[in-house]
Parts: sequence; structure tokens; C-alpha cells
Amino acid sequence: MDYALAINGRRWAGNSGETGLSLAPEGSTSTGVQLPLKVDFGAIGTGAYELLRGGARADYRLTADIVGNAGLEEFGAFDFPVERSGRIDLTR
Repeated sequence: MDYALAINGRRWAGNSGETGLSLAPEGSTSTGVQLPLKVDFGAIGTGAYELLRGGARADYRLTADIVGNAGLEEFGAFDFPVERSGRIDLTR
């Protein structure tokens, strides 16, 4: 699983490489999923500074690519890409 969040073209956060994910089998009491997150504080600081200097908007882009296997031969492997983007207008 790969995922990232970019603001105004700068990657602020995401994972740092391949991330394995296993879901608990049916009947298990475990319901949590842990995902590692790498945060680029330099990009966040630079982006925040630019916004404070007069940026009136923040363009965001969230991407994820979920690749996996259901564990059953009948279902095979799957690839589920996701991308969402938009603009947040900021007022002073």
C-alpha cells in the first residue's frame, strides 16, 4: 500500500516504501489497522510560510494505491488506485 498527501505540489506526508497490511480473520477481536506515516516537516513549514505570506488557497492531492490478494485463488490479485484532489480557499 502506497499513499501520500501533497499540498500546493509539495509532499507533506505519506508512507516510505512498501507497506504490508493484514486484516484479522473473521471472528477475531482485533479491529485496528496500523499504517506507518512519514511526515516531511520541512515541506509543511515551507508550505505554511507561503500560505501565511499571502497564499489564498491550498491545492491538495491525496493518492493511494492498494494492491493485494484476497488469499483465495478464485478472487486473485487486485489493484485499487485512489486519487482525490481539490482546493481549499483560505481567508485571512
